[in-house]
Amino acid sequence: MMGVFKMLMLYFILFTTINGFLLDSQQSNGGQSLPSNQYMTLSKFYEEEKRLQLKMENLHQDTFTLRHDMDNSFVLLTAQLQHKLDLLDMKLADIEKNNVTNEDVLKLEEKNKVLEQNYKNLQNENTVLQNKYNRVENDYQLLKNKTKYLDELLLVQTGLFNDVLGNLSIQGRESTVLQNKSILMDQEISKLKQLGSIQPLKEIKTLQQSVQTITAQTNSLSMKERARSQDFLALYNMTTNSLNELEVRTHSKINQLENITLAQLHDIEKKSEETENLNNLTFSRIQQQINESTEQVAMTAHPTFSGTSSGIMKFDDVSFSIGINNLAAYKNTGKFICERKGLYIISSSIMSHANLGDYYIMLNDNIISETRVGYSSSPPSSMYHTGTIVLALQLHPNDSVWVHNPGYYMNGGLYSTLTIVKVK
Repeated sequence: MMGVFKMLMLYFILFTTINGFLLDSQQSNGGQSLPSNQYMTLSKFYEEEKRLQLKMENLHQDTFTLRHDMDNSFVLLTAQLQHKLDLLDMKLADIEKNNVTNEDVLKLEEKNKVLEQNYKNLQNENTVLQNKYNRVENDYQLLKNKTKYLDELLLVQTGLFNDVLGNLSIQGRESTVLQNKSILMDQEISKLKQLGSIQPLKEIKTLQQSVQTITAQTNSLSMKERARSQDFLALYNMTTNSLNELEVRTHSKINQLENITLAQLHDIEKKSEETENLNNLTFSRIQQQINESTEQVAMTAHPTFSGTSSGIMKFDDVSFSIGINNLAAYKNTGKFICERKGLYIISSSIMSHANLGDYYIMLNDNIISETRVGYSSSPPSSMYHTGTIVLALQLHPNDSVWVHNPGYYMNGGLYSTLTIVKVK
C-alpha cells in the first residue's frame, strides 16, 4: 500500500512540470504535429488517481470486513467445537462410568459367590457339629438309661437286703426261742439231777437227743445267719462299689461331654463371629468402593478477566461444580486441591492472539504439559488461536493442579475453559 502511494506521489511531482504525457511511443514524421488525443490531461489523471484510491479503499474495507467475518466465524466454530468436545467428554465419562459400574457389579457378584460358598461351608460345619451334638445327647441318654437301670437294680437289691434282714430277724427270734428252750431244758435236767429222781434211761436219752438236735439246729441257724450276713455285706459292698464307680464314670463322662460340647459351641461362636466380622469388613469395603466409584466430582470454570499476568491463571468464574467442598479456596487461589482419590480427566482450552503464546498444566509445582496456542512466522496485525489439552491423571488427596501463564496475553470469559472431572 505504501509502495503504491509513493509511486503515485512520484508521478504527481513529475507531471506537475509538464502539461501532459505521450500515450503512444511513435515519433513525429516529417515535422508534422501529433494528434491531440495522444495526450492525457492532468484533470483526467487526477480523476483516474481518485478512482484508483477509491477502489483501493473499497478493497481495504472489503479485506477488513472479510477478516472480521473470518474472525467471527472462527470464534463461532471454536465455540461449537468446544461444545462438541464437552459433549464428547460427557459421553466418554458416561461410558467410563458404565464400564466401571459393570466391573463393580461383576466384582460384587464374584464376592457374593464367595460369601455364598462360605455360608454353605458354615452350614455344613454346623450340620456336622449338630450331628456330633446329637450323638453326645444319645450317649448321655444311654448313660441316663444305664443309671436308671442301676437305680432299679439297687432298689431290687435293697428289697432283697430288706428281705434278708427280715429273715435274719425271724431266724434270730427263732434262735432266741430255741436258746431259751435249751436253757429251760438244761435247767430241768439240772433240777432232775439235784432231785436225784431216777427216770428211765430211755427218757434221758430222748431228752439228750432232743437237746442235741436243738443245739445242732441252733448252730445251723447261727452259721446260716453268719453266711447270709456275709453274703449281704458282700452284696452291699459290691452294690456300693458299683454305684460309686458308675457315679464317678457317669460324672466323668458328663463332664467330658460338657467340655467337648462347650468347646465345640465356643468354636462355632468364634467361627461365626469371625465370619460375621469378615462379612462386615467385606461389605464395608464393597460399599466404600461403590461410594468411591459412584461419587461425582466435576467442575467447569472460565477466567473472569483477560490479561498478560504471569503466574497462576485463575479460572474463577465457575459455571458448574459438584462434589467439591473447597470451591471458595479454589476461586481465591486458582489451584484445584484434590479431595477424593481417583482417576481424573483435566481439559483446558485457552484463546490467545499472542504469537508463540503457550501455557502449562502444573501438578504439585511440576510441569506435566505445555500447550502452544499459536505461531506464525509472519503474523498479521491480529491473529486468534485456541490451544486445547486433555490429560488423564491419578490424583491423591491434597494434590494441587493449576494452569500457569508464562506472561502471554490470554483471553478470558467463555473463550477459555478449564474442566476437571473424576471418572473413577
